[in-house]
Amino acid sequence: MKAFFIFTLLSITFFNSTAQYIPTVVEGNQWTIHRNMGLRQTIEYDYFLKDSIRVQDHTYLKIYNYSNKILGYVRENIEEQTVYSLDINSGQESLIINYNLEVGDSMVIEGFEYVCDSVKTEFLFGKNRKVVYLLPTLQLIEGVGHSFRGVRPTGGYGTITRFCENGEDCIPLPGSGITSSDNPILIYPNPASNLLLITKVSAYQLFDATGVLLFEGNDSEVNVQMLNPGFYFIKIHEEIFRFLKY
Repeated sequence: MKAFFIFTLLSITFFNSTAQYIPTVVEGNQWTIHRNMGLRQTIEYDYFLKDSIRVQDHTYLKIYNYSNKILGYVRENIEEQTVYSLDINSGQESLIINYNLEVGDSMVIEGFEYVCDSVKTEFLFGKNRKVVYLLPTLQLIEGVGHSFRGVRPTGGYGTITRFCENGEDCIPLPGSGITSSDNPILIYPNPASNLLLITKVSAYQLFDATGVLLFEGNDSEVNVQMLNPGFYFIKIHEEIFRFLKY
């Protein structure tokens, strides 16, 4: 009986330690985002969480860039594993991240409804983290946030290239090769009609707006003439670009 009790206690302890939730909205957390702006132009920007503000019985952290401009306000419900953004003018908040989704569950992000495709555990940014896949190109990464932009409620399509936890341990995304590259991969023209060009020969996957893989290849030219007009994603190595076919 004693041996059974010890085994049970150890099992519970092991389960709790391996399943411990990693919070996202933590003062000092910092993100570096890489965005493709089209016409062979890219930008990279940093933001971080600092200073709390109390609004309607909730405590939010402010999102700052390095010009000390406030970009937004976010809070986290650790028990529900959700992150909310506050509109400071209206006092209304919106759900921007839900790590508690299961396969088949849906959530709305920037006016679009996404359905959870799978939930995995992956080693990212130095830790084993739960990853909720909404599309092959869009994930919610536990402790890090939206795979395009972290905890910013808006900001378009980008790639997190570096994440610093608690103001320390600044870790680049494995395989991104973006921040240290003198010749970053770019796509052009955007919008495209016939050919989408990549600045160097690369393996790529092309997805429609719902995340369905349409085709893949290894080239510096992608023939998009047969595609219907609309938005598409192209994944090159670990970087994701959004482009318009017209």
